[in-house]
Amino acid sequence: MNAARSALARDSALPALHRSRVLIAHASPLLAAGLQAALAPEFELIDTPPAGLCASAADVVIVDEHGAADWSAARCAGAAQAPRCLVVSRDLRGASVRRALERGAHGYVGMDSALADIAHAVHSLCQGRRYLCATASLHIADSFADDALTPRELEVLELICAGLCNKSIGLRLGIALGTVKAHVRTVLAKLGVASRTQAIATAQRRGLLPDDELAEAAQGADAAAADPAPRPRARPAKPPGRPLSPSAASAAPRRPSPACARASAR
Repeated sequence: MNAARSALARDSALPALHRSRVLIAHASPLLAAGLQAALAPEFELIDTPPAGLCASAADVVIVDEHGAADWSAARCAGAAQAPRCLVVSRDLRGASVRRALERGAHGYVGMDSALADIAHAVHSLCQGRRYLCATASLHIADSFADDALTPRELEVLELICAGLCNKSIGLRLGIALGTVKAHVRTVLAKLGVASRTQAIATAQRRGLLPDDELAEAAQGADAAAADPAPRPRARPAKPPGRPLSPSAASAAPRRPSPACARASAR
C-alpha cells in the first residue's frame, strides 16, 4: 500500500507532457477561428504577442501565403527560438508554393485539406521536418517538369500580358524587333501554347508571374484598350474667298477679253 502511494505521488510530481505551442496569425478571421477550434484539443494555442511579429514562445505559426515573408523577417531579426511557419492557402500553384518556401515557410497545405492533415503538418513542423500536402507536392513536381523561362523571357511574358505588341516590347526592353520575335516564339513553345491569349491564361494558371505584376499587366492592357492610338486628323477644308462689295468690284481692274486684246493689237 505504501509503495503504491509512493508511486502515485511520484507520478503526480512528474511534469506534464509538453504540448506544442501554436500561434494562429492567418489573415482570414473565419479560417483562423476554425483552426483555433480544431487544433485546441491537441496543441497549446497562444495569443499574438504584444511585441508584434516576435513570437519566440510559439513552436509553429500558421499564416497565409503573404505572411511567410513577414515571419521570415522576424526570424532574421534575432529571435533565439524562432517559430516554424506553416502556410494555409487556397493558392496551390507550383510557383506560389515555391515562392512561399523561398520566403521562409516550412510547410504548405491547402484550405480544403482535412483537419487531420493540418494537425499532421503542425506535428511535422514541431519535429523539425517540412510538410507539403499532396496537391502542393504534385504542383511543385509539375512546375519543375516545365521548361524554365529565362529572366528575359519572363520580362517578355510580362509585357505580353500587358498587351504590348512586338515593336513596343522592343522599345521597352531596348532590343531589336527580330530578337523580340525570337523571344516570343520561345516563350510560346516553352508554355506549350499557340497564341498570346493562351500564354496569358497559362501564366496566370501556373503562377509564372507574381500577382502584383499580373495586376499591373491587366491594368496596362485595360488602359491600352480604353485609349487606342489616335487617328491622323483630317486637314480642314480651305474656306471660300470673301465676295467683293459693289464698289470694290467696280474699282478693281478688269482683265480684257481675248477679242479686245487682238483688236487693240491691230
